[in-house]
Amino acid sequence: MIVESVDDIIKLSGHLTSNQWETIRTAANLLLKQHPEGVVVDCSGLEEVTPEGAQTFLDMLLHIESQNARIIVANVPPHVEEAIRHVPEVRSRLAIAKSVEDARKSLTVQQTFAAEATVESKTLKPKSHLIITLSGGRSDTYALAVAAALAEMRQLAVMVLYPIMIHRSQPLTVPIPEEEEAGQAALAEAEQFFESHRIKCETFMKRGRALYAIIEEISEQQEEKLVVVSLPDADTRAKEPASTAEHLLADVRSELILVRHPFDEPPATTPQE
Repeated sequence: MIVESVDDIIKLSGHLTSNQWETIRTAANLLLKQHPEGVVVDCSGLEEVTPEGAQTFLDMLLHIESQNARIIVANVPPHVEEAIRHVPEVRSRLAIAKSVEDARKSLTVQQTFAAEATVESKTLKPKSHLIITLSGGRSDTYALAVAAALAEMRQLAVMVLYPIMIHRSQPLTVPIPEEEEAGQAALAEAEQFFESHRIKCETFMKRGRALYAIIEEISEQQEEKLVVVSLPDADTRAKEPASTAEHLLADVRSELILVRHPFDEPPATTPQE
C-alpha cells in the first residue's frame, strides 16, 4: 500500500491487506498539527481491502477522535466501503463523503465555528443567553425578530444555534454539505441582524439525533432558560411544522416560544349561483 500526504489530505493507494495504521500515523499527526479540525482520507486509489486491512480505519478513527478532531474518508470505491462496513465500530462511526471537496467543506464549517465541545465550553460560560434555534426556512425572519425583542426586554445576550440533525443510521460526523452551507448562511444572516440591533450574539452549529435533546443540553447550562425555536416550513407529507412543535412541547422543559411563518392565505373561492 502507498500512503501519500498531499496538501491537506492523506491519499491511500494499492492493496490494504493488513493493519497499516502505524504507517499512516506520522502523516496523520502532521496533518492534525496543520489542520486541527480533522483529517480527510482519499481512498480512490485503493484496489483491495481485506478484513485485516480494514482494521486500519478503526485505529485511525480512534486516534483522531482522541485528538478532538474529525476523520472523513472520501472517494470510497464500493468494494472498499463494503470491507470497511464489516468492522463494527467503523460501520457506525466512520464518516464517508462522496468527494474530497465535500469532506473539505465539512471540515471548513467545523473550523469556522470551532470544534463543538470547545465552542460550547467557551460560549456557555456567561450563562445569561437567550437561545434561538434556526431552521433555515421562512420562519427564521420572524423568530429573529421575536428573539431580539425578548433579548432587549430581559437584557440578555443571544446564542444562535443551527442544529444539524443526523439520522441514527449515520455517524454524527458525516458530512452533509448542503445542510452545512445552509447553516452557514443562516448564522451569518442572524449575526448581521443582531449586530444591526446592537445585541451581543454568538453563533454555532451542533450535530445531534433529536432537536429537543440538543436544546435541553444547551439550555440546562443557562441560568435564564429561555428558548425561541424557528419551526420548519410547512410540509404536508412530513406533517410540519406540527410534528416538530408537538415533540418540542412534550420534551423541552425550558421556557419555550415556537415561531412559524404565516401560512399563505388560501385562494378566494367564487360563490356558486
